[in-house]
Amino acid sequence: MAKIIVVGIGPGNFDDMTPRARKAIENASVVAGYKTYINLIEPLLEGKEVIGTGMTQEIDRCKAAVEAAAAGKDTVATLVFMAWQAWCWSWYCSCQRQKDLNGAA
Repeated sequence: MAKIIVVGIGPGNFDDMTPRARKAIENASVVAGYKTYINLIEPLLEGKEVIGTGMTQEIDRCKAAVEAAAAGKDTVATLVFMAWQAWCWSWYCSCQRQKDLNGAA
């Protein structure tokens, strides 16, 4: 079953990323995030589908990640850098889940 994993990449240096976050990214088939943060982890992205959007497009990123998971992608690792972005992912996924439970399109 496809899933979305929300991970923090730390301040941008591989040495400061947690092993758990790195493993989630390495095991993902799709990685979604803000383009600037995606660029920081480019060496980990070989062979992966990348969903990268610009600043202020957080909802678009969330929607694309949910759609990728719904399409059966093995794992979607999403990158966050700030707490409010984690909240945005959580909010969108909760809304999407509620729509699914209610049978809404």
